[in-house]
Amino acid sequence: RLKGELDTKFSDDLLMKASLLTAIGQTYDGLGLYPEALAAIQQSQNIRDEVLGREHPDTLAALPDLITAYNTNSQEDDAVKIGDEGLQLAQRILGPEHPTTVGIMTSVTYNHMWDDDVDGAVKYCEEALRLSRKVLGPHHGTTLTLLANNSYLYEIRLHQLEKAVKLREEGLAISRGHFIMQLAGGYH
Repeated sequence: RLKGELDTKFSDDLLMKASLLTAIGQTYDGLGLYPEALAAIQQSQNIRDEVLGREHPDTLAALPDLITAYNTNSQEDDAVKIGDEGLQLAQRILGPEHPTTVGIMTSVTYNHMWDDDVDGAVKYCEEALRLSRKVLGPHHGTTLTLLANNSYLYEIRLHQLEKAVKLREEGLAISRGHFIMQLAGGYH
């Protein structure tokens, strides 16, 4: 019903409709309604492709949601294809050190993790972490997530406990710093 209302109320503003469909898709995903999430996010991406073009920065920025939606619907082949194509486009159009490129690379990392491609996962996860630290900063949520993912890969998949502990300690130190700053009123 809600998606039907979007068709009538936002027929003149397709990009607003695309943004709302993405939000609806993310909500469905959070509720565990994965097929509905994929349908909404795919429709959103189709609108962006049509209105802006596949190479537009906003179209590229929306790819991580689509990649995740395919993965959560056990359509890993589609997720890998979209992730690899999107990463190549983002690197060419936006550059390797653009936040959108880092976001897509993070999604590609998950593709490899879910595919049990440990070598690919480590390669992309390490590069995404390096870029995230540089581009987004050490305190950014993506950087912290990548620290945890790298730690997981080193501990569980590669059995390199010392390296895993070092990454976890780094993430914990950053998180503690955030918590202390919040207590002190430094973040709003």
